[in-house]
Parts: sequence; C-alpha cells; structure tokens
Amino acid sequence: MNITTKKEARAVSAAYFFPGESCKRGHVAKRYVASGNCVICNRLRVRAWRLANPERNTEYAAAWRLANPEIRREYYAAWAKANPGKCKAIHAKRRAAKLQRTPSWADLDAINKFYVACPEGHHVDHEIPLQGELISGLHVLGNLQYLPAIKNISKGNRINLAAHN
Repeated sequence: MNITTKKEARAVSAAYFFPGESCKRGHVAKRYVASGNCVICNRLRVRAWRLANPERNTEYAAAWRLANPEIRREYYAAWAKANPGKCKAIHAKRRAAKLQRTPSWADLDAINKFYVACPEGHHVDHEIPLQGELISGLHVLGNLQYLPAIKNISKGNRINLAAHN
C-alpha cells in the first residue's frame, strides 16, 4: 500500500488515506479522510456496539427494511449493476447447489407446479436449506413451503429446528 497523506487523498476525492504509521491503538491501517480515524478501530467499535445492543440493531434494521422497500430495491439494483460479475457468481452458486441437491427421483413437474402456484407476496422456501451450514436439504416437493416474503428473507439460510421436533 502506498503511503499517502490526508491532503493528497482529499485532492483526488479518495475516501481513505494510508499514513504508514500506527494509530493510537497500534493498528497500521488505512484511515478515513473525513475523520482521520483508523478503519480497524472503527470496525472494532461498530462490532462492539452491535454485540452490546443486539436488540436495537436488529429491531432498527428490520423496521427500516419494512418501511423502505423501494429504497432497498433501488440500492440492490444499483449494486447489481455495478457488480455484474458478483451477481453472476452468486446466481451460479445457487443454481449449482439446486442441481446438486435435486435427486434423480424428484418429481420436477410437481415442483414446477408448486412454484407457479405460489401466492402473491410469498416466496417458495426450502424448509431445510440447500446450502445450510450444518445440514443441507434436498430440492424435492416435501422440502418446499410457502412463506411470506419478509419471513423468508429474514430466515435466510437457516433452519427452524423447533418446527422439526
């Protein structure tokens, strides 16, 4: 990394500069031009706040997402346009996982009908995720369910073990 000053970074409208010396906590890292703060120190401060305030962080984020769906859509659309390669990689990984987790005996016609019959405002969800961290389900009709879109998005790549006891 090239050593730069805050003044040089400002001149080229950069967000960061690298002074080449440690911050007061000993990190030799980039610093923000706007504040002069160390990027690592900032990351640690934010992580500590999130751990100390899990209810505020989660509630605030969920409330904001519900209140601003069009802003989120615009943000994602802009991100997708700026990162076409990443989008292709994400979608390719998903397709590969789906193919890999579809057994030869799966009734593909029934699965397709299930997707077509999905109610408005709902998503087709795999009860046991195809790319789960500890367990992976199959892409079969018995593993599919309809979930309201917001519940499916918040569920992410997790399994609700209470529902399977």
